Amino acid sequence: MARAGTSRPTDQADGREVWRFYTVPGPGEPGNDSWKGDSWKYGGAVAWAIGSYDPALNLIYYGTSNPAPWNAAVRGPDSSNYGQFTNLFSSSTVALDAGHGEAGLVLPVDAARRWDYDGVNENVLADVEIKRPETPVLFKADRNGSSTS
Repeated sequence: MARAGTSRPTDQADGREVWRFYTVPGPGEPGNDSWKGDSWKYGGAVAWAIGSYDPALNLIYYGTSNPAPWNAAVRGPDSSNYGQFTNLFSSSTVALDAGHGEAGLVLPVDAARRWDYDGVNENVLADVEIKRPETPVLFKADRNGSSTS
C-alpha cells in the first residue's frame, strides 16, 4: 500500500532512493501514537508543492495538508481535550534534514488539527536585516492568519 505524504529524494548519479519520510507516521515511527488507532492508514498530511531548501542548514521545508480522515472523532477525541492525538506532521511546516530525511522542526498551524488550517502555503526563505547582521528567516502565510518567521 502506498502511503500518503511521502518524500523520496534520489541520488542524482544513479537514481536510487536516498531516504524516505512519511508525513503520516506508521507503527514504530516517531509520532505514530499521535494518531488514534489505525487512522494513520487513511492519508492526509500530504506535502504540497516543492520544498524550500536552505543550504546553510541543509534543511528542506515542506508545508503539509490537513489530516485525514476529516472526521476528527476518527483520528482523536474530537474535543478540545485532544491529549496525545495531535496528528503529528499534519497542517504544519516540517523541516527535514536533507542528508538523512529525519524531521527536525515541526511548526503546527493549530495543535489539534481540527480546523481547515492546513499549512500548504509556500515557504519563502530570505535573509532580512532585522538587526545587524542579516538574519535568515522563513516566511509563510497560513490560513489561520498567522505568519511564521
